[in-house]
Amino acid sequence: MRKIGYSIAGFLAGGAFAMQYAADTKVTTHYSDGHTTIHTESNPVNYIILAIKFFLLAAAVIIVAFVSTVIMLYSATTGLKRNYDWKKIIADAKAKKAQLQGKK
Repeated sequence: MRKIGYSIAGFLAGGAFAMQYAADTKVTTHYSDGHTTIHTESNPVNYIILAIKFFLLAAAVIIVAFVSTVIMLYSATTGLKRNYDWKKIIADAKAKKAQLQGKK
């Protein structure tokens, strides 16, 4: 799960960072005397690219946070299960509860 989740998040973040290479509009002007000029104009869809970039990065962060949370939850539960004798702990708690109720 970690490899798949982080791979998807990396793909989304890489796609967002690659958006900066979206080309601006190149305008070629041919003059009557024979010379040409080429200049770039700002791409009119830059706001759309910026929004897509934001949503891709947000999705990547959400996926990383979700995968990290699931991994931590899994690690904590397996560690608690493996490191403690829960039958003994529950039996001791029940005995203590019965002892406290008997004193009342």
